[in-house]
Amino acid sequence: MRSALILAALALLPATSFAQQDDDEWLENCQSQKWNRRPTACDVRVQRIAARDLLTVRPGQNGAVQIIAEDRRDLEVHTRIQASADSRGDAADVLRRVVVEYGSTVTTRGPDRDDDEHWAASFIIYVPRNTNLDLETRNGPISVKNVVGKMELSAHNGPIQLSGVGGDVRANAQNGPLQVRLTGTRWNGAGLDAETQNGPVQLTIPETYNAVLETGTVNGPVETDFPINITLNGRHNWKRFTTKLGDGGARVRVVTTNGPLSLRRP
Repeated sequence: MRSALILAALALLPATSFAQQDDDEWLENCQSQKWNRRPTACDVRVQRIAARDLLTVRPGQNGAVQIIAEDRRDLEVHTRIQASADSRGDAADVLRRVVVEYGSTVTTRGPDRDDDEHWAASFIIYVPRNTNLDLETRNGPISVKNVVGKMELSAHNGPIQLSGVGGDVRANAQNGPLQVRLTGTRWNGAGLDAETQNGPVQLTIPETYNAVLETGTVNGPVETDFPINITLNGRHNWKRFTTKLGDGGARVRVVTTNGPLSLRRP
């Protein structure tokens, strides 16, 4: 039963956790919904700030972070805030008291959350292609696309998605899916160390990719689109194996402890 539930979560990962919406579409959807059956108020705030050596982001409880690289020199921060309360007016009041901070850490602060009033904020941040990142979420997803840099990524009870990234990257999802899409022919940088303790892994590898690949699952099934045949005593052994892809190269480690492993071609 647990494997079936995790596989279902893996199938839904691209459509739910990291759905692409522009601000107007998100705002329209947010305003038409109720959060925990309570009226909601929603807002999008956009701010350009100077680039920095290290971008540290803490969205807070139930918040998400999405980082997208572009050909730019500054940072463009889109903060999406949703608040709920007993009435729409009360929800709007909660929303007005949420403050976005753009100091050494991009974060939010606001009124105390309780059974009557609640709020959450998520960041979509457009950054230069070479950007160092320190991202942490609690009960929310992390997504990084086309960024090269030194990265420390941690999601407590949330998924992590990496696409076309490079550099020296460490990613840990304690309880959530991990999706990694490699691009090009080799890793650009020191390497990748990505792990989830309790969640599925979906790893997409181009056919001509070159790397030292470490992957596997301790407790879970494996599905693969391409031949990697690791055996022990005549049986398939997927428990954390290492193999050379093409000419080798940087170490790319993507593993799970309790969850299925899916190896795919683009």
